[in-house]
Amino acid sequence: MALGNNGFNVVGALFLSQYRLGFVIFGIIAFVGTLIAVLIVHEPSNLEEKLEQPAKKEKVSWSALSTVFPKWSIGRDYYLALIAKMFQGVGNFAITGYILYIMTDFLHQGSQTQSSIQLINMVMLVFGILMGLLAGPASDKFKVLKYPVAYSTIFLAIAALALFFFRNTTGILIYAFFAGLGMGLWNALDNLLNLRVIPDQDRVAFFLGVYNLGNTVTQAIAPIIAAAVISIFGYSAIFFVSFGFALVGGICMLQIKSVAR
Repeated sequence: MALGNNGFNVVGALFLSQYRLGFVIFGIIAFVGTLIAVLIVHEPSNLEEKLEQPAKKEKVSWSALSTVFPKWSIGRDYYLALIAKMFQGVGNFAITGYILYIMTDFLHQGSQTQSSIQLINMVMLVFGILMGLLAGPASDKFKVLKYPVAYSTIFLAIAALALFFFRNTTGILIYAFFAGLGMGLWNALDNLLNLRVIPDQDRVAFFLGVYNLGNTVTQAIAPIIAAAVISIFGYSAIFFVSFGFALVGGICMLQIKSVAR
């Protein structure tokens, strides 16, 4: 996650003045990478498996739906984690999706735009790798999981405000530090927390699949929210929107009861 999201953003910033070439190069990388993944991951064939007879079709009803998605009283902690992921995602992607325009139109970095984007992503890359190596073992040793995941979203909230209040290299560095620390902790521990709050251990894949929609859905809606906010209130408002969403995500995480700390 760290290498893909941040490491290649450092490389991508080199193509700001040659974006067409950048699209071609990264398109080739994506194509070749997919082929390599297919060759490496030898998924076993299921052609020999016996197919179960499909059950008779039943009418969709609220009672049938409740067997798929448990009631709030049963799946409370899972739903809180899902809501937190959605809010954290919007808080994060609302800024990262517009980071180029924030640098050029809000912070007026000009010729320093490329180096500023590279600086942010280098710091986030370092923290992503460090947290990937350290956060997991530390969580296991000290038996703490909920707090670092919750605080990771609060770090993102702090990062958003830093860009608004400082609007210079200091703000960029503070943003990179807290956003890198927050995303590093989140990527390292978020899935483990989700596994702990899944309400039905016989349907782990289903609940993980729904939970991971938080990645794709938020990447889709965050730029829409950001664009609407910027067009109505200007760039300044996007930082408070990011702050609010990330903060709500952290508060939701802290409300989880089945994971003590």
